[in-house]
Amino acid sequence: MILTITMNTSVDITYTVDDFRNGHTNRVKNVVKTAGGKGLNVSRVLHQVQAEVCASGLIGGTTGDYIQNSLDSQNLKHCFYQINQESRNNISIICGKEQTVILEAGPTVEIEEQQQFIEMFKNLLNEIDTVVLSGSLPRGIKSNFYSRLIAIAIDQEKQVLLDTSGEALEESISAPIKPTLIKPNEHELSDLLKEPIDPKNLCELKNKLSSQRFYRIPWIVVSLGADGALVKHGEEYYHAEVPTIEVMNAIGSGDSVIAGLAFAIDQKESPIDIIKRGMAYGVLNALEEKPGYLKINEFGKIFDQIRVHQI
Repeated sequence: MILTITMNTSVDITYTVDDFRNGHTNRVKNVVKTAGGKGLNVSRVLHQVQAEVCASGLIGGTTGDYIQNSLDSQNLKHCFYQINQESRNNISIICGKEQTVILEAGPTVEIEEQQQFIEMFKNLLNEIDTVVLSGSLPRGIKSNFYSRLIAIAIDQEKQVLLDTSGEALEESISAPIKPTLIKPNEHELSDLLKEPIDPKNLCELKNKLSSQRFYRIPWIVVSLGADGALVKHGEEYYHAEVPTIEVMNAIGSGDSVIAGLAFAIDQKESPIDIIKRGMAYGVLNALEEKPGYLKINEFGKIFDQIRVHQI
């Protein structure tokens, strides 16, 4: 079973408007509300492909109730720790091909609540094989929190995929016990390296991933948007190319990539198929209007169009 962790859950509200104008009244053509947070997007994708998955993390208040009720309506297994403050709302405004995103900071989590969650996490590990840690950390939680969870899970011989950024990512790759996989995009990698990178220069990227700081991380998947991804697996490097598509909604595509990678790693697929499944899920999400959903009937065709070259 795969366990997804979302420490900063939300209700994601997507507004579609014909002509968005700052400082004016905007009429909303369509509203979609989704139980959100990166880990919940991962959970939905895994549930769609009939993987065994359990969603966990922190929730609170009436927003937290909405999240649980939404997951119940989808028959998606979950086990959250209830905190005293209200979970957040996130808003995306879609106008044509442009997206404006408004993110709330979320609740402040008390030390005792954090410790109680860790105890629950330890118990959940008894039933699972693979852990996905996704998204930002709410206020009150130190940036080394993910590295603590990683150490606990790796000690129990679990696979751990980490999809976060900033100090939380920095702490996790600097800690003695490393995650199984990280998935920075080009901007997050640039922040880690403290220098600009050229996503078109694969040889330069390959050299940067050879840095000592990435030593002992089995999988590094650098998202390059429409250019696919550069992947480091052990001592091997690959470029994954994706087909050109008409994008319906790119929100959640990164989470779908993580879902595909987690599914394939959990099922012990070959390295090439792990890469192809991850990239295919990202493309399939971009073909759907709702984030965290796949146009699953297109899977075989898209999977066959993913090209993976060793470099």
